[in-house]
Amino acid sequence: MSSTSSSDDDNDENRLDSNNIQLLAAQKNLIYKHPLFSVLVYVLERCEQATSNPPLLLNNNESFTPSSSFEHNLKIFLSKNPDLLTTPKH
Repeated sequence: MSSTSSSDDDNDENRLDSNNIQLLAAQKNLIYKHPLFSVLVYVLERCEQATSNPPLLLNNNESFTPSSSFEHNLKIFLSKNPDLLTTPKH
């Protein structure tokens, strides 16, 4: 019979050893270097802004429609980052 409890076994399984830490770091690096990562960051920032304070996105002469605002801002972002729209040639 083992003297360790099941909670100790669970803790052992959840611990990160140096191999897991290196793997996690490598996976994060791949995500950050992905060509569309900056688009994801931009989209999430805009979502956060829109949900935290929608009136700040309004212009006095415009009616607020989230989809049109998002599409407009995405077009501006992509026009400033045209390299995101091209696929690398292998």
